[in-house]
Amino acid sequence: MIKERSRMRTIIMGAAGRDFHNFNMVYRNNPQFEVVAFTAAQISGIAYRQYPPSLAGSLYLSRRNSYF
Repeated sequence: MIKERSRMRTIIMGAAGRDFHNFNMVYRNNPQFEVVAFTAAQISGIAYRQYPPSLAGSLYLSRRNSYF
C-alpha cells in the first residue's frame, strides 16, 4: 500500500457531473491519488457544497466532516 504522503494530490476539473463520474471511476479507490478539490465555477449555487460522504469511498474517511 502507498503511504498517504506519497499520494499525488489532484484537482478534478469538469462540468455537469462528468467530474464526479471521473472521480468515481478512476480516483475513488486509487491509492496513488488524493483528490483534494473539484472545480465548481460552472454551476451557480454550488459553492460550499460537499461531495456525498457515502460516495467518497474508504480512502476519504478522514475527510467526511470537511469540505471535499
